[in-house]
Amino acid sequence: MTTGFFQFFNAKTQSNASKKARAGRDRSPLKPRRLLTETLEERQLLAVDAFGASALLATTAIANTYNISSSDYSIDAIKSAIQDAASKPGDDLIRISAGSLSFSSASDTITVDYDADQFGSITIEAVGGDVTIDANDKGCRVFTIKNGDLILNSINITGGSADYGGAIANAGTLTLKNVELTGNTASVSGGAIANKGVLAVQDSIITGNSAQEDGAAIYDGDFDWPVASGPEWISDIPDQVG
Repeated sequence: MTTGFFQFFNAKTQSNASKKARAGRDRSPLKPRRLLTETLEERQLLAVDAFGASALLATTAIANTYNISSSDYSIDAIKSAIQDAASKPGDDLIRISAGSLSFSSASDTITVDYDADQFGSITIEAVGGDVTIDANDKGCRVFTIKNGDLILNSINITGGSADYGGAIANAGTLTLKNVELTGNTASVSGGAIANKGVLAVQDSIITGNSAQEDGAAIYDGDFDWPVASGPEWISDIPDQVG
């Protein structure tokens, strides 16, 4: 009877001739064998980089990597890297050295608006510790995600304010990993986050935020993007349920 690749025989019924034939084959030179390979699924691994910080490493190739360090440490550098990454196919990584960044005006709000199906995801990751972005009570939130796939890793946000989503307003796909959102306010709902897209939160702290109506931490519901120039605000939607 044949099972898989192997056929088993009763040793007692085998002839001496067949035993000698096998012995002869065993002494023959080894023949090269074809190695069988299989395709592994895509995975993400947690590793420690040279700075001693946890870094997210993907087995899939990163299309572009942007490093923001002391020589160009600014909000404008982050916005420029996002703009460039959003125009190139493939998953991109923006690495920011540990430290603090503060807004100087409401126009510093970081907007993400691109087609993730065509251009992939954008990961913003702290290196060597956490990065804290302080909206500095300038009357704006830190991230406005209209469309796209954004991953924040070890990025802390404070000092943001808006009617919806004091720290972040999301209408795309947003993943938070090892993030702390604190000290943000909403005049309507979503003291830290207003979400009407896809939101995943992992190993993060959302505390000490406030909202006048629903969701001091997270408001999950609909809201509209206004047509306006300058700082981006979300218009008031009555009778929303958080």
